[in-house]
Amino acid sequence: MQPQREAGDYKSDCLIPKVRPVHSHGYFERKAVSIAVLDRDELKRQIKHFHGSFKLDFTDDFLDAVSLDRLRHILLAALITGRSPH
Repeated sequence: MQPQREAGDYKSDCLIPKVRPVHSHGYFERKAVSIAVLDRDELKRQIKHFHGSFKLDFTDDFLDAVSLDRLRHILLAALITGRSPH
């Protein structure tokens, strides 16, 4: 049995899971570059047909109203957080 710790008592032997990289080196750069060349229609298509660990549910009106940079941000964020690296 481990000794109880007071709130805020963080010692080097705390049980903190080790973080290992999920994506290969250059993954984010490759994704960003591939998204940067897409036009509005292709960005909208990929957002609307995104298959990941969560669903994206944006209306056509919203996707038509936001800037290209915002569409790129939405798609990149979804790809980074919603797909496994395999």
